[in-house]
Amino acid sequence: MASQSNHPAWPVSWAVIPAAVPRPGEPDLTLCRVGGHPLIGRAILAARRARGIIQVFVSTESTEIAATARHYGAHVVAAAAASTTSPFAAAAAFARAHSHLASPPPEFIALLRWSAPFVAASDIDGTLERLFSTGADAAFAAVATSSALWQPTAAAADRFAPLSLSAPDPDAPKSTVGTAAFPTTYREAGSVYAVRTAAGCPPAGEPDHWNEQEGWRERPTTLYESAAARALEVTDAETLQLAHLLAPHLGAQQALEALPERIGAVVFDFDGVFTDNGVWVSEHGVESVRCSRGDGMGIGLLRSTGVPLLVLSKERNPVVTTRCEKLGLPVLQGIDDKRSALLRWLDEHQVSAEETVYVGNDINDCPCLELAGCAVGPQDSHPDVIAHIDLLLEQPGGYGAVRELCDLLCSHFVAGPKETHSLPPVLVKQRTTPLSL
Repeated sequence: MASQSNHPAWPVSWAVIPAAVPRPGEPDLTLCRVGGHPLIGRAILAARRARGIIQVFVSTESTEIAATARHYGAHVVAAAAASTTSPFAAAAAFARAHSHLASPPPEFIALLRWSAPFVAASDIDGTLERLFSTGADAAFAAVATSSALWQPTAAAADRFAPLSLSAPDPDAPKSTVGTAAFPTTYREAGSVYAVRTAAGCPPAGEPDHWNEQEGWRERPTTLYESAAARALEVTDAETLQLAHLLAPHLGAQQALEALPERIGAVVFDFDGVFTDNGVWVSEHGVESVRCSRGDGMGIGLLRSTGVPLLVLSKERNPVVTTRCEKLGLPVLQGIDDKRSALLRWLDEHQVSAEETVYVGNDINDCPCLELAGCAVGPQDSHPDVIAHIDLLLEQPGGYGAVRELCDLLCSHFVAGPKETHSLPPVLVKQRTTPLSL
């Protein structure tokens, strides 16, 4: 599993995701699924992938949201009374209310909004890095724009005039469509806000500017420029539908952040990964399982890259042997100590654990998940396993989880140069743009 330690120079950082119960008449979108995961779950997974975050908290009074948050590996705390709409003030208030949870308390608090389904770990780390490196008291993820901004005039509500800051820049080159270029301005991406805890927790007797509604605007503030394609906020049915349309593209970008730059081997558990974890038993004691043909096609594509593959199973069952033989996969069965077996196999194939992807779904996979450079699990992995997982797939075991991972690897990795002829091939991550449609 990729370590959740912070950047070598960064102090300890927490992430908090407020999830208030909606007011009567308002839609509850928090648990709506986008790309296989509820919105609150997506935010938690992004925070857990960030290098600068060591603890993720969800602040809520909803028992259903709390259960989902715990399932995705977050700690749940009671929601504080909503006294401000400023995310900076809310982050500082969380730091004051929960400083007892750690000694000393974290130096940074990052507030994430569950309504931003495509927030990336790089957005969180980028915002924290800006806060740390600039010495500012606050930072946020932002999107740049050079468009003209207009506002209603005082004379008539149906008349508009450009803001003075939106006057064209005469020295700037014209855009590709021939329109005038305007000065670059920034809008909040609506995903990540961070504060320096000490700035939000003033010594006794000093004024608490963070508690004021607009007090944070007077503090030194910096920003991290995020990709415009990721700056979607789900606030209603229309934006939820847009998120569903974008998920196949932007979701892959989020998943790629969890995978190492180089992959030297991919190792799979069998039950619950290639199957739905169920079993049919005949009156003669013969066991049968259900597998996905789509998974088989994905394995064929991944095998063609030449990267070493392995199935590592605790069970000793003819159906495992038969299925793996058909897919052309080497298999080790009847393995009680899977971690030791995996280490021996990696040593034989001269592959490092850091460049290994391991796919498992149950508690006996945890030692291997912790050992691997990237721990992957199907969508329906056991709750106790999810905290060990770097990449939680959108599909459940036996219903396309393996194919999802194979497609991700084959679409975004290419065969890299071998260091020596005796070493097996490796996969190298391709550089991609935030959105490829």
